Amino acid sequence: MRVTFLWLKALHILAVITWMAGVFYIYRLFAFHVARRDSADATALLRVMERRMLRVVMWPGAALSLALGLALLGMRMDYLSQHWFQLKLAAVAGMLAYNAHAEYTARRFARGEYFLTEVQNRLMHVVPTVLLGVIVVMVVVRPF
Repeated sequence: MRVTFLWLKALHILAVITWMAGVFYIYRLFAFHVARRDSADATALLRVMERRMLRVVMWPGAALSLALGLALLGMRMDYLSQHWFQLKLAAVAGMLAYNAHAEYTARRFARGEYFLTEVQNRLMHVVPTVLLGVIVVMVVVRPF
């Protein structure tokens, strides 16, 4: 069982890294999109890049992270009663909400509805940085 747990944990970490690669880049693409919204060629290319980032990197990374996380949890159900894990789960829920907001943003931008400025898109990097910081500290330090 220990070997299985460690393999699942390793795969979980790889899935999270994949997910985070997309999370940290998607709003940069949106910032470029807003900055170049007057160029049909640029916006067409950015729409494709955004869609691929969401469909090929972010959502599969999130799904695999969750599936492997649930498999790990199934082996350590005692985590559910621990405060560090509860806070980690809250941060993961926040990361999923961030992912959903990126999907929402991409759909609106694809329709030409630029409801976020370039600066606002650049500032969106703060959200996953804080959430990932909470997740890492909860898992590694377990302060509670």
